[in-house]
Amino acid sequence: MGKGLKKELAKAVSAFSNSGGGVIIWGLSTTPHWHTKTDILTQVEPIGNCRKLARLVDQAIPAVSVPTVQHAPSIHKG
Repeated sequence: MGKGLKKELAKAVSAFSNSGGGVIIWGLSTTPHWHTKTDILTQVEPIGNCRKLARLVDQAIPAVSVPTVQHAPSIHKG
């Protein structure tokens, strides 16, 4: 998992830890819509090996948050 993905994962895990949870969907590109302050889906990106990405995400989660998040399972469709 690249440095950029780890940074995004860390931001999401931190936000979810402070708000009671959530869902991360990998493979989507968004563009900020300034008028509504929301992100607009602009493109679907190919992931490749979904099982491998899920394994890498699951392995990275404990290392990207303080305090450590021990269990946040990945669910992959592909």
